[in-house]
Amino acid sequence: MGGYFPGFVAATSIDRFELANDNITGSVRQNLNVSRTYSTSISAKDYSYAAIGYTGAAYVSSVERLDNSNENVQLSFRGALPQSGVEKSGFNTAFFGWVSGGRDAAGSTGSLVHRITFSSDLATASARGNITPFGAGHAVFNKSYAWHGGFFTGSSIYRIDLQNDLSIVTGK
Repeated sequence: MGGYFPGFVAATSIDRFELANDNITGSVRQNLNVSRTYSTSISAKDYSYAAIGYTGAAYVSSVERLDNSNENVQLSFRGALPQSGVEKSGFNTAFFGWVSGGRDAAGSTGSLVHRITFSSDLATASARGNITPFGAGHAVFNKSYAWHGGFFTGSSIYRIDLQNDLSIVTGK
């Protein structure tokens, strides 16, 4: 979702790739309401979300939702994240989506973990645990845990218990 073209021009397109034939070019299905680069995405069973990013002029905290059952309908704005930023990681369970790490508008590395509750996604995402230091990086997850590692974390990998997301553990 979104992205950039050479010259760091923010993009708006959402492409769909058929998993049964992953050697083909994706087909454009919809456009974001706000063009952005360095965004993150979260995909759940019924909806997919595009969050945060940089428009080329400003950092944004907006969250947009795509209805996976009808991808011809324009994306809708949902609740925002409490802070804007870029290069954040996104992951989810069936009921919640999380956005964490990254950089904020001042270039500082982010440490807050924010949670989107899918059943009430018009509300502003809530602050959860804190990862220090943390910056742009990657996350992998399963139904119980998410693990973060990447730039600015040194050799640390942080684990989030998705059943108790106020507790962040390091050194896993």
